[in-house]
Amino acid sequence: MRVISASSQNAASHGDASPRLERRRLGARLTLAFERLWPLLWQTIGLLGIFTVAALFGLVALLPPWLHLTVVVLLAAGVAGSVSCSVLRFSFPSRAEGDRRLEKTNGLAHRPLATLADQPATQNQLAFFLWQVHRERMAAMLAHVRVGLPHPNLGAVDRLALRGALVVALVAGFGVAGSDSLHRLSMAFLPAIPAGPAPPPLEFDAWIAPPAYTHLPPLFLTAPGGSLTIPSGSRLAVSVTGGRREPRLRLANERVPFRTLGPESFRADAILTHGGRLTLSRPRGHVAAWDLAIVAPTPPLVWFPARPGADLHSTATRFPWQVRDRYGVTKLTTALHLVGRPSAPPIRIPIPLPGADTRNSAGTALIDLTASPWAGLKVTARLVARNGAGLAGVSSSARFRLPEIAFRNPLARALIAVRQHLALAPHDRRFAIVGLDRLSGTAAAEHTDFGGFLNMRAIAALLAHNHGVAAIAGAERRLWQLAWHYEAGPTARTARALAAATRALQQALAEAGRPGGPKQAEIDRRIRTLEEAIRRQIAALAKTLSAHAAHLPNMAAAQRYDQQAFNRMMEAMRQAIASGDLAAARAEMAQLQRLLRQLQNAHPLRREDIARAKQWQEGEQAMAALGDVVRREGRLLDHAEGRLAHPGGAHPKAARRRDTAVQQALRRVLGVLMSGLADATGKIPPALGKADIAMRKAAGALGAGSDAPAAAAERRAIADLQRGGRQAMAAMAGAGQGSMQRGLGAAGFLMPGGSFSGNPLSDQFGRAPGIGLDPFGRPTGDQADGGRANGFVRIPPNDVAAAARAIQQELRRRDANPALPEPDRSYIKRLLKEF
Repeated sequence: MRVISASSQNAASHGDASPRLERRRLGARLTLAFERLWPLLWQTIGLLGIFTVAALFGLVALLPPWLHLTVVVLLAAGVAGSVSCSVLRFSFPSRAEGDRRLEKTNGLAHRPLATLADQPATQNQLAFFLWQVHRERMAAMLAHVRVGLPHPNLGAVDRLALRGALVVALVAGFGVAGSDSLHRLSMAFLPAIPAGPAPPPLEFDAWIAPPAYTHLPPLFLTAPGGSLTIPSGSRLAVSVTGGRREPRLRLANERVPFRTLGPESFRADAILTHGGRLTLSRPRGHVAAWDLAIVAPTPPLVWFPARPGADLHSTATRFPWQVRDRYGVTKLTTALHLVGRPSAPPIRIPIPLPGADTRNSAGTALIDLTASPWAGLKVTARLVARNGAGLAGVSSSARFRLPEIAFRNPLARALIAVRQHLALAPHDRRFAIVGLDRLSGTAAAEHTDFGGFLNMRAIAALLAHNHGVAAIAGAERRLWQLAWHYEAGPTARTARALAAATRALQQALAEAGRPGGPKQAEIDRRIRTLEEAIRRQIAALAKTLSAHAAHLPNMAAAQRYDQQAFNRMMEAMRQAIASGDLAAARAEMAQLQRLLRQLQNAHPLRREDIARAKQWQEGEQAMAALGDVVRREGRLLDHAEGRLAHPGGAHPKAARRRDTAVQQALRRVLGVLMSGLADATGKIPPALGKADIAMRKAAGALGAGSDAPAAAAERRAIADLQRGGRQAMAAMAGAGQGSMQRGLGAAGFLMPGGSFSGNPLSDQFGRAPGIGLDPFGRPTGDQADGGRANGFVRIPPNDVAAAARAIQQELRRRDANPALPEPDRSYIKRLLKEF
């Protein structure tokens, strides 16, 4: 007998239904719910369908805005009411109703679903066993039940079959609307609500003007916005047109006020010192916004790229400088402090800046400070650079000794020593007064120059009786003039006039091109004044040479050459100013100043200077003759190579005899030159001895009729002659004559500190005519064969820099012609880049 457990009884009490059967029972309930709900929602769906058909056919768009809005509101109210009524009338099917729907759909008799939930009436096990077998049969019967399709029975509600007509109308509406269906539906269900009058169009112009020192163009602000980086201190300007109400402008949450210009016009201005978000809006909406980043100004960087100090070629002081600034440096000065007296007020000297871009510039200023009381004393220098924002940058200090003029007159040297003592110890006037008393008591001061004696006593009286600070400066200035009076003699007045004319022209060129600067007529007048001062200085110095003309016969021609050199530079300056090229004019003035400083400080030749100059001239003549020997040796080399190239030439033996005679004559000339150079330098250059040996071998080979060995020996002779010339020049410079000649002006004056540009004598043997070989071993130079037989061209001895500036000025003049064709203008611009 089968035993029934308690768990089995409990399962039976709950129907023992499978999950699949439970899903079918839930599906049956949902189907019944749809059948009940669909007829209830038919009215709502019908309303929406009719409105959709009207929208697709464009009927709703024909309605006025207010009627359209009314229809939509009524439709929404009708749909909401219909849905509410349907929800109230609707009830979800129960479990038993779902079971009846499954049994009816599947044609099940005797309610098998209810049988699964039934329980036996008695606890008899036999009866329970029979009941369990019956339930298993019912479960097997329900294993394949189906839910079936819903049957909403719309016919009972829509007896006129309007639903069919609605479906046909919807299909037709979508066909008519086509791709515009979604747009028509959205416009129908979302009516345009009538609004007030549209605001007038707003127009604005906004720009930021950077500070003038930046040289940057204005930045225009455009909608909708962006990010900008601008320098601090820029000016913001916003002009708004349109709308009667004032717009709003805010920078980093700070309001920028507008001022009213007219009924619909407003303007706002502000100086930008901090960044942030700049927003422009109107009462009815946002207009534009920008993110501003402000760059604060920084001091310029300035430093000495090299150590300042005395210039090797003049009496000026070299101040190498280099500056760097984001927007450019506007002013550069150097401040000198006296090492021996730190409490002394510094000397501030302006350094001219180039007219071009000064954001990253470098240069070297040559400033003549020999007239300063601090000349010859140790100083410390600092560079101070200022930019357009007013910020200053200071360099590190550099210590050096200011250059001074080496006075030769004993009284002049003593007066300069008194002046230096006053600069170092202005409180100790007694030393200066006692020194002036002793100097005025000497025979040279008291009897030779009575005017100088009176000036010396006047300076001593000034220091003794005037205890003010201004007396020290006046005494220092008068001591300098008196020292130069004793040193230069009758040329002192012309030298001072030359210095004044130079300063006047330099100032005019520095201020030219600026507002309120000097006009062209004023600059021309100052140029003429400088030319007259140069002429008088040269004439005054030339008077001292009358007693030495016999000893230095070349000085008269050299004086004319010097005057011509000055005239060429002045004419080049005139042309640069006339063409508007002020930068070239200033560069020409800088070169002219270097020469004028030498001319102002020129000394008349002493007796020993005349002897040294005469010896130098003899050496120069020997060097010129040596160049002629090289040129003639090159001719002999050309003859020998010509015979080797054309062996069948006419009369080769006669040509060799002539060349042999010339070669021997050149050897004799070389011997004389070697003797002269030995007298001038104290020794014979070794290379000239080798050249003599090579020339002797060449003469022997020519006499033997052998052109190949002769050509080789002549080539060696030319090379040794060149090397010997360089050795002779080095020996002359080492003997002290080179330094004397570099300071010897062509008019016969001792020019301290550098070579005078008008000097017709070369200070480098490599520049001497006739020296040098071409790739074929032949001599080169403007004297090589006179520029005739061998094709060499004579180059006129003009100033190359002046010629280049003249070419540049002509190119600029042609470029300024508005009728110039574009290809020509492009070509000229490419040429100007090379300058």
